[in-house]
Amino acid sequence: MSYKKFFSIFLFCIGITTLAIFCNEHVDPFSNEYPIKSPITQEGYQIVLATTDLGIGENRFAFIVLSDKGFINRDYIVVTFYATANHIHESKNTAQFMYWDDLNRGSFVANEIFPYPGKWDFKVDFVDNKKDISINGTFTVNKKTVAPDKGDKAPTEKSKTLDDVVSFQELSTGNVIDLELYRHSIDEAIKSGKPTVVTFSSPAFCRDETCGPQVKVLQKLSTRLNPSMNFIHVEIY
Repeated sequence: MSYKKFFSIFLFCIGITTLAIFCNEHVDPFSNEYPIKSPITQEGYQIVLATTDLGIGENRFAFIVLSDKGFINRDYIVVTFYATANHIHESKNTAQFMYWDDLNRGSFVANEIFPYPGKWDFKVDFVDNKKDISINGTFTVNKKTVAPDKGDKAPTEKSKTLDDVVSFQELSTGNVIDLELYRHSIDEAIKSGKPTVVTFSSPAFCRDETCGPQVKVLQKLSTRLNPSMNFIHVEIY
């Protein structure tokens, strides 16, 4: 998958997930806390999951690997999934490394099918400093994800645009504001018939380990691909 396509899908999935949460206050958003962190191993390694909205079927399972010296970057890592409770299921997969623009780090991503809901275990294996490292953790698979699935109708929303504010600072907590990301609301973008990429984020509060430069990436994509696509940032703070 190309760099552009990966980030487009990544940002869109995050946006739709967040929109679904805020539009339905009666739904418990996730069975998992965010971010999910594995116990720290004796050697000082830990997994932090960037994905919490997991459901039966195909999922994008994203995580980062930390050591006592910082982030672990590899071309790939092997991850094994184990169903618990009443089901016996084991699946081994290869998680590919996805570089985060300008940050000298990134996340590992595996596309995995989870056939059962409930608690799952996982194990990540790799070699670091010529030593075999294994890290174990747990996560929850729900019967259905909060975010719409592929092919579902996207929820429409009148997000804030340049026409709705007095000051540009009302549109983003970021230091640099790209006005092109606030030309159209979500409902306008959907009606336009063009492909649309949306990120829901607060740049000034991007502080945990799984937080990446979403708005910055969106700005670069907008510069390259406008006007063939719509690019929208919605501030959630």
